[in-house]
Amino acid sequence: MYRAQEYADKCVYGHSDSKFRQNIGGFAQLGENLYAQTNKLDLFVALEAWYNEINDYNYQTRACNAVCGHYTQNVWFSSYALGCGIKFCKPLNQPCGSNACLLWEYGYYVVCHYGPGGNVRGHHPFRKGKACSQCETDAVYCICGLCSKRPQIGSDSANSTMQANIIAAAAVAIFISVLF
Repeated sequence: MYRAQEYADKCVYGHSDSKFRQNIGGFAQLGENLYAQTNKLDLFVALEAWYNEINDYNYQTRACNAVCGHYTQNVWFSSYALGCGIKFCKPLNQPCGSNACLLWEYGYYVVCHYGPGGNVRGHHPFRKGKACSQCETDAVYCICGLCSKRPQIGSDSANSTMQANIIAAAAVAIFISVLF
């Protein structure tokens, strides 16, 4: 999911064109979450902000009473690949017509791509039930409470996609911190 870093490197805070996220890594379309902050970067704050959108999402009606697309992408049941890019931008811009306009003098920019992309209109982001009780037929492993097509070392004690994303993002943060 190298495209996430490629997009973060542009330092333009706004969703990439959907064509930028098509046919990547064997996925027809990647989902995308963005986050920016000016103080010291804490990936857990970004992930928590995305997850806290759960408060604006109604599972029964599939309705959102504010912003909740970050949350639903984070917990999307069929997304199993995650790639994040992080860039310290000076400046951090935002799209502005055909140009880019200043958003902040500086800031950390986080771009995460999910494969396959979620947020399919009219569908629930996950299936309710016991962890791994409704996996697709080719996902024969249950790792950290998540369906998996490949065996991995893990524990079945966790039961949410968010926890898996936090683990993956923490690994990215450790790797990226070496670069700064």
